[in-house]
Amino acid sequence: MARLPVELLSEIFTLCVSGVARPRVNCFEAPMSLLQVCQSWRDVALAIPNLWTRLAVEGLPCRDEFVDTCTAWIGRAKGKPLSLSLSGVLNISRNARRLLDVCGRQLHELSLELQDQGLLDQRIDLQGATFPSLRTLTLTSASRTPICTPKDSVELLRAAPALSECHFYGMRYSRIGFGEGYISPLTHTSLTTLHLGHPEHAHAEISKNSALVLKYLTLPALRDLLVTELDISESETISFFTRSSPPLYRLELIIKEHTASMNWGPGTLAQCLQVIPTLEELRVSGPGCASALLVLMINERILPNLRHVTLWPCSPQRADYALVLALLRSRPTLESFKFMLGSSWPHDEDVFALRELADGRGIDIHVGPFGINYIDLSRCKNAG
Repeated sequence: MARLPVELLSEIFTLCVSGVARPRVNCFEAPMSLLQVCQSWRDVALAIPNLWTRLAVEGLPCRDEFVDTCTAWIGRAKGKPLSLSLSGVLNISRNARRLLDVCGRQLHELSLELQDQGLLDQRIDLQGATFPSLRTLTLTSASRTPICTPKDSVELLRAAPALSECHFYGMRYSRIGFGEGYISPLTHTSLTTLHLGHPEHAHAEISKNSALVLKYLTLPALRDLLVTELDISESETISFFTRSSPPLYRLELIIKEHTASMNWGPGTLAQCLQVIPTLEELRVSGPGCASALLVLMINERILPNLRHVTLWPCSPQRADYALVLALLRSRPTLESFKFMLGSSWPHDEDVFALRELADGRGIDIHVGPFGINYIDLSRCKNAG
């Protein structure tokens, strides 16, 4: 090992770090462990900026001495783009703001994981903070109570003008303590991906997310939008799509029952879809929406670029297979269609027609609950 060329040793060190998902200040883990072997290894490791471009700080608040160590870590990146992850009780930690300030213009990826108390409720003081190079922002909350107002999230976006991807997971917005005129609307011209909630936890209590921020945003570059609780009115949603006029490629909406009963109906959802003609992938989960969407999409002038459709009614209902077949026959460019029903076994003639379409045109068709495709079951039955 002592005779290895520096270039080869550097490559080995880089591979060591590539296998660490969240590099931490820990002398038993790379890259810190590489500094503990001998002086020559230490010199090589300290001279490789790419070893020090990612840092995860857990369990905030922390001691000042620990932040000094993190500051030294960041300095070893020598101006290269940084990825920083902070987790813990951030709102009482002045050191969280110190770390963000140290990263400065180098910060390209930022993940904030909030535990027990909120990020901005009692505030990390982000006043005057800017993240001019930030490209990806993930803000995750495990709090079961509202931790901030929509203004806080809008201001985070305003501080990152180059941001292209944003994920707000588990956010619960307080409607108390701010007025409608208190939030300055924001037009963000770089944001292409916005996820308000995590699809894998959309129906869990902790993932009660909010679309309130959409009322204050105009996103003309948006291509991918996920909302796991559409809790603004149909007129506000239509207004967002209309003023943004985005080249939206993918849309996933989860409309929960209490929200649908207050604001939403199948007709109003149809109105929303008509103002985003660029859409290629559509996923909708919610009560009472499936039939109206099937009727709407039979007209191929509506959403003319549609390639992939997933409908998840979320409540037991009888599927109208005549509408399903009419949709599939009217859309020769459709590549996949998934109708996630709890229980609605199709008649044999419907199964035969669906299977004929799947085989003849190569469409990926799934009809039935998650993990069970009635078409495949019928194939097995017929084969037997």
